[in-house]
Amino acid sequence: MEGILKLADDGRKLRQDKIDAMCEPERKAYEKRVADKPDMHLPYAEKMEGWKMYPVEPLNMLTKETEIELVSPDVVGKKIEWGKDFLFINPENGQIYNWVCNGHPCVMYTGLEVADGTLLRSKDPEYVEGKFRDSGR
Repeated sequence: MEGILKLADDGRKLRQDKIDAMCEPERKAYEKRVADKPDMHLPYAEKMEGWKMYPVEPLNMLTKETEIELVSPDVVGKKIEWGKDFLFINPENGQIYNWVCNGHPCVMYTGLEVADGTLLRSKDPEYVEGKFRDSGR
């Protein structure tokens, strides 16, 4: 965790140094690029008192808007909220993801206690209670 937060701190400082070195038109162009392509300019994680990091292997796409629950033998379905209860962090550079999916290196940064083997369950936005979904297979 300390190594990831160090990467984040170093990346944040390097980014700020580059921004500080820009002339005004260049800075405005940079700000426009950030606004137009936020996934290309992710914020860096900061140390949060009492928070820990847990490795996550996403199997589906999870976004900031995805409704997520923790599921374990001791926890039936605890709803957690992105930004309030947890963040997904890239452990290779300390940046905060807007979304993750299979193949992305990821840790969950949270103040919650998460038991080993806990599953993250996401709500299927297409699910309709009582309606059978036939995939045609």
